[in-house]
Amino acid sequence: MDTTKTTTSTTQQFLIIALIVLLLACIALFSLDKDTNSFNDLLKPGNLFVLVLYFTPDLLN
Repeated sequence: MDTTKTTTSTTQQFLIIALIVLLLACIALFSLDKDTNSFNDLLKPGNLFVLVLYFTPDLLN
């Protein structure tokens, strides 16, 4: 009988994946924004707050 070895994700792997998803979501969402002209516009407090609102449900799933 064959045995299959499964690995569990570590916290570090989870955080790396979460940060990659956050970065891709940030780029995708803010590229659609008409008022975003530079990278510095992405780092405004209002934009970062909304990004957290978008990202939290994905993180909890």
